[in-house]
Amino acid sequence: MDKEFFDQNHRQIWHNCDVELEARKVGLIAKTTLTKDEVIELRELKIELPAV
Repeated sequence: MDKEFFDQNHRQIWHNCDVELEARKVGLIAKTTLTKDEVIELRELKIELPAV
């Protein structure tokens, strides 16, 4: 595997992770009620919930 291919693949993997994380964040924030585990997950990701 050459370096250019590796770098491109690495960037794509991180981009995919960022997209999945953003989708999870939006999904959790959009929920009316969060479970205890979801609240912990948001705290671990250092995501602030909007003020209600």
